[in-house]
Formats: sequence, C-alpha cells, structure tokens
Amino acid sequence: MGMKVSVDSARCQGHGMCEEVAGDFFTLDESGYCSIGNAKGLR
Repeated sequence: MGMKVSVDSARCQGHGMCEEVAGDFFTLDESGYCSIGNAKGLR
C-alpha cells in the first residue's frame, strides 16, 4: 500500500515543523514555506 504526501500551501505558516518531523518528504523553500521535493523516503 502506498502513501500520498501533499502540501496545502494556503494553510502553511512557514514554521518548518513538517521538515523537522518528516524531512524525508518535505523541504523548505527560500522563504521558509513547505514544498515536496526531497524523495529519499519515496519509492
């Protein structure tokens, strides 16, 4: 069974907690907002 990871950019407040907790899936952009781009944990 797979997993779908997504980001609701309208709700992101730029705290970086997502990257802290799940850095295998999330990265922060230059403004500190979450994006998906680090696929180390994805198949």
